[in-house]
Amino acid sequence: MAQTFHLELVSPAARMFAEQVERVSIPGADGDFSVLAGHCPLVSMIRPGVLDLMLNASKSQRYFIAGGYANVTGDQCSILAEFLCPLEDLQRDAIAEKLQLAKEELAQADDGARQAKAHDVLVLEAKLHAAQL
Repeated sequence: MAQTFHLELVSPAARMFAEQVERVSIPGADGDFSVLAGHCPLVSMIRPGVLDLMLNASKSQRYFIAGGYANVTGDQCSILAEFLCPLEDLQRDAIAEKLQLAKEELAQADDGARQAKAHDVLVLEAKLHAAQL
């Protein structure tokens, strides 16, 4: 039996998950990484993408994360997310519509709003990709 550690996923809306897991794969700002029990301490920014949780050898869960931070210690990993939802809850058509609107708004944005609009487009592109998995 593989060793486990405590994983906690927290969004502004709620604590979404708090259980023992064997592994979590995280889309870090500097590249994807996986955490196992006994991982060295680490703090990392998270980019928009998919969290892949391996609960045990036969059960896994996947979440879309819009960004946030991961804090890893030897026996725990806490993920603070800007936005988080199970992949099965993503609605591809609705996301595609929002992405198209965000691209149109980006094209018309003045310099002051461009960075925020560009971030919106980046998150929606990652969300649409996750919805297609």
